[in-house]
Amino acid sequence: MIAKVDDLTPGSVKKFWLICQKYRLDAFLINDSGSFHAYVNRCRHMPTPLDFVRDEFLSDDGRFLRCYTHGALYEFATDLKQFAD
Repeated sequence: MIAKVDDLTPGSVKKFWLICQKYRLDAFLINDSGSFHAYVNRCRHMPTPLDFVRDEFLSDDGRFLRCYTHGALYEFATDLKQFAD
């Protein structure tokens, strides 16, 4: 279990690990106003985690996921397709 629904309030993020073919991958779960989405913690453009600044995944207004390495923005309910630079 990653988290209980009641423990993950809207707009909050919970990091966790995935094991894939013996490798540990950093991942995170986000509550987007009651819709939950999970992602591998990796930018689609660069080999870095989205939260280069520890545990910071959201844009300033909280509407998008943000890569803190170079600023790419991603919509929540996507496979991290870039929304805007």
